Amino acid sequence: MQRHTRVVTRTWHARIYATLIVSVGVVAGTVGGVPPLAAATRGWSVTETPHPATSLPSELSGVSCPSPTSCFAVGDDNGGGTTDTLIEHWNGTSWKVMASPDPTRSDYANLAGVSCPSPTSCFAVGASEGPSSYALVEHWDGNSWSIMPSPNLKTNDDSWLLGVSCPTTSSCFAVGFFGDGSLIEHWNGSRWSKTTGRPRPGGNDELIGVSCPSPTSCFAVGDAFSPDLFVLRTVVEHWNGSRWSVVAGAPSPTAFDELQAVSCPGTTSCFAVGNASTGASTTAPSRSHTLIEHWNGHRWSIMTYTGMQKDDSLIGASCPTAKSCFAVGVSVLHSTARTLVEYWNGHGGWSIMHSPDPSNPSLRGISCPSTTHCVAVGSAWGLRNTSHGQRAFAEQYG
Repeated sequence: MQRHTRVVTRTWHARIYATLIVSVGVVAGTVGGVPPLAAATRGWSVTETPHPATSLPSELSGVSCPSPTSCFAVGDDNGGGTTDTLIEHWNGTSWKVMASPDPTRSDYANLAGVSCPSPTSCFAVGASEGPSSYALVEHWDGNSWSIMPSPNLKTNDDSWLLGVSCPTTSSCFAVGFFGDGSLIEHWNGSRWSKTTGRPRPGGNDELIGVSCPSPTSCFAVGDAFSPDLFVLRTVVEHWNGSRWSVVAGAPSPTAFDELQAVSCPGTTSCFAVGNASTGASTTAPSRSHTLIEHWNGHRWSIMTYTGMQKDDSLIGASCPTAKSCFAVGVSVLHSTARTLVEYWNGHGGWSIMHSPDPSNPSLRGISCPSTTHCVAVGSAWGLRNTSHGQRAFAEQYG
C-alpha cells in the first residue's frame, strides 16, 4: 500500500523502521545518566490486550490517559482482507476492545494518534483509503465513538493525520501531511478546519507529532526531505495563538534526522524525540540512533544523541512534568528487536529503563498521567495465545 505520493520521503521513513526491525546490530552502547530512584523501585510489565476475533495482524500506535484508571489506545487491525480502525480502553484493571466506526467504501482505515482532554471526550486521528487517502477524525463522547466531519474527509488530496493534541475539549490541533506538504487542522469546539498562513519549510515536509500545553501554545514536529541534497531534516513549528511559524531547531547531527513525537509539560519546556541516521554507504549499512531535543522557552538544543553502536529509534514521548519525561521506541541488536524506554529525571542524562521484551516488539505511543504511572502501546510478533502474526500489546509502569 502506497501511503504517500511523496515516494522518496515515505520510502525513507519506512526503510528506517524496517532497518530497526531486521538489521544486524553491533554491541549496544549505554545512554548517559544514572537511573533515578523511581526507575529502580518501580517497573514495567506487560498488560494483556484483547484482539478482535476475525483479525490477524493488529497494532496500537497511540494512547492517551486522562487518568491512571482510564486510557484509550488506537491503531488498526487486519481481518477479512481489509484494515480497520482499532480502539481499546483500559479501566485500571484490564483492556477491552471498543466499537469503532470505519468510513464506508474504505479498504484501509487507520488511527495513528489520540488525545483525551477528559474521560468523556477523546479525539482520534488517522486516515482512510479508497482509491486515494483522506484524513479521518473520530470522537468519543463518553458513550460511543463516531466519525467527525473534517475539511478533507471526502476529497482526494492524499491526506493523512498522524498526531493530535487537545488542551481542552473545545481546542484540538491535528497534524500530518497532504500531497507534498504538511497539514494542520484545528477543532474549535464546533468544527474542524485547516489552518492557513503558515510558511512551508521548503516543501516535501510532514508533521508527525504535536503537543499543546495550552490553546495558545503548541509545538509540532516532523521532517522535511530535500531531494536535491538527499537529506532529511527535522522540522519544528509553533502556534502562538494566532498563527503557525517555523522555529529554528537544533543543528542536525547527521544527514537523515527526524522528530517523531513531542511532549510539552509547559509553554517553556518541551521534549522532542526521534532518530538520526548515518545513511547507507558502500562500506557500511545505515544505522539509526535516538535523538532527543529540548525547548527551554527560547531555543531548541540536543539533549542526547546515542552515538554509533546500535540501531535505535524513539517514537513516542510523554512528560508529566518539566522534570520527568519518558520516551519509548525500539532498539535492534544482533537482528533482535527489543523495547526501548528512556527516562529523564530533571538533571543529568537520560537513562534506559528495563522493559519486557515480547518477540520482535516496538513501542510507538506512551501516556503518563503522573510521574509514577505510564501506559505504553505498540506491537509484537508471536505473543502468548497467538499462533503467528503481528499483535497489539501494551505495557504499564507504576
